[in-house]
Amino acid sequence: MEGIVSAIVPAAGAGERLPGDEPKQLRLLGELPVLVWSVRSLAAADGVAEVIVGAAKDRIEQVRKLLDATVPFDCKVVAGGAERQETVRRCLAEVRADAEIIVIHDAVRPFVSPQLVEKAIKAAAEKGAVTAALRPLDSIKFEYAAGRIGENLDRERLWQVQTPQAFKKDVIIKAHNQAAENGFKATDDTALVERIGAPVEIVRGERLNFKITTKADWEMASALAAAGAVRPARI
Repeated sequence: MEGIVSAIVPAAGAGERLPGDEPKQLRLLGELPVLVWSVRSLAAADGVAEVIVGAAKDRIEQVRKLLDATVPFDCKVVAGGAERQETVRRCLAEVRADAEIIVIHDAVRPFVSPQLVEKAIKAAAEKGAVTAALRPLDSIKFEYAAGRIGENLDRERLWQVQTPQAFKKDVIIKAHNQAAENGFKATDDTALVERIGAPVEIVRGERLNFKITTKADWEMASALAAAGAVRPARI
C-alpha cells in the first residue's frame, strides 16, 4: 500500500474517569477487551506490519498473554510511561527499522474501522502528518467569564480531533524528541508535530469512533456491542 506501517497503541493509563477494578482498556466489551477491539482494527488495515502496545509496567505480561490469545498478528508489548506522551515515545523506540509510516490510535476507541486507518495511512504518505477528525454537530460558544457565554464559534472552521493519527516516521520521531528535550507536554501527537512547524492535514473521521471516557460512554459502547451493531475486525 504505502510502505511498511507500524501501529502504536498507548494503553498504559489507569482510566481514572471510569473507575473500576480493571483499566477501561482491559474490560470486556462484548466477548473481547476494549484493547483487543482496537488492536484488531489496526491489524486488519492494509499495510500495517506490526502493532506495538504500550502497557503499564505491572500489566505487561497480562497484556502480552491477552494479545497472544486473541490477535493472530505481530504484536509487541512494551512498558509505557506515566503519561500518554511518554508511552508513545517509548513505543516509537521499538518500531521496525524499515517502517515508513507510524499510525497512533487510542486504545479506548474500539470501534475504529480498518478503512479509516487505511485512509489515514494513505494521507500521511502523501502529506506527512494527518489526524482523523469530525465537524462538531452542536453549536459551540466561547466562555468569556465564569458561567457566561458570548461569542459564537463558526462550526465550519472547527474540528473534533480523533485518532488514528498517522505520520511519516521521521516527522513524528523528530517531534517527540524535541518535545522531550524541551519538556513540552501536549494532549495529542499532532500538537507535537505542529510545534516543529510541520502541517497536519485532516481526514474525515467516524461517528462510531468515539473515545470511552465516562460511564455514559461505556454504557453506549456496551449497548452497541451487545446489539451486534459493531463487531471486532477480522484479521
